[in-house]
Amino acid sequence: MGGYVEPDHNYQPHWICQYLRALRKGEPGRGMSLDKLGEQIGVPGNTLGSYERGQRDPNLHRVDRILAHYGYRLVVEKIPNGDPALPTPDEP
Repeated sequence: MGGYVEPDHNYQPHWICQYLRALRKGEPGRGMSLDKLGEQIGVPGNTLGSYERGQRDPNLHRVDRILAHYGYRLVVEKIPNGDPALPTPDEP
């Protein structure tokens, strides 16, 4: 209970977290800091960083709040023919 857990260095952040990082880094003026973004959306910068590094996964409310900051919104739609293809961070 509460002991040290060796980090998994092969873990990749969830694709939505990679996408959120790509949005932040793609900001005009070379992107904004995690702390600055956090101030603007009401989420601590260290929490945002933990999402980007794959140490934590944001809930949908947080994802929606971050996306709204950049002018996007979450949309759910049925995948035709069960195609499991998901967007990648390169497809904002």
